[in-house]
Amino acid sequence: MTFFIYTSFYCLVIIGFFIRYRFSRLIAKGYQNNKILNRKRRLVIFYYYIILFYSAYIFVLAKDGDLTNRVLAIPIFPIAILYIFLLSFIESPYK
Repeated sequence: MTFFIYTSFYCLVIIGFFIRYRFSRLIAKGYQNNKILNRKRRLVIFYYYIILFYSAYIFVLAKDGDLTNRVLAIPIFPIAILYIFLLSFIESPYK
């Protein structure tokens, strides 16, 4: 079960980086008149929140778990901080 939790989390993180690359070229003007792009942006925001809640879930499991879970949970904290930054970029794009 532990292997599945961490593997799925890291796969979601890698997919999130690809999504960030896709949205990195867009600016605020692109969102104003494009409804489809706004829907995609909302889905990405929802996806990033899912990853943040999943990382919090892993922290709760690691707190109550054994040493293996705690050691594997160490890189999750910097990833959560990075995803907060990525989330702020998607929520308020450049002008």
